[in-house]
Amino acid sequence: MVSDLCESKDIQSVALLDGDGFVKAIEPNQEKNNHLMSQLGNNLNDSKEFQSTTLITDKHIIMVQKLERNYTLIAFCLAKCNLGAIRHQISAATDRLNAYLKASSR
Repeated sequence: MVSDLCESKDIQSVALLDGDGFVKAIEPNQEKNNHLMSQLGNNLNDSKEFQSTTLITDKHIIMVQKLERNYTLIAFCLAKCNLGAIRHQISAATDRLNAYLKASSR
């Protein structure tokens, strides 16, 4: 599911982190991505108020989505992407990942 999101031309990198902030899946799999995604997940997913957080910078849009079992999905997107389309893709991936995480916890 993580690699499916990277098929979008606007998404540069996607990671799935567990509740401890360890990278469980990442595309593309590069050492610098692992460290950065882990740091982002730990720093941005502390809020109990929000299910998702979006950061907009001059070069990237970073989307952080909370999942079941305290997992986190992080997507790095191009700053000039179609944000509505990306949010739709993230929402669909979130639904699929949550269903998987619920089923695997039984």
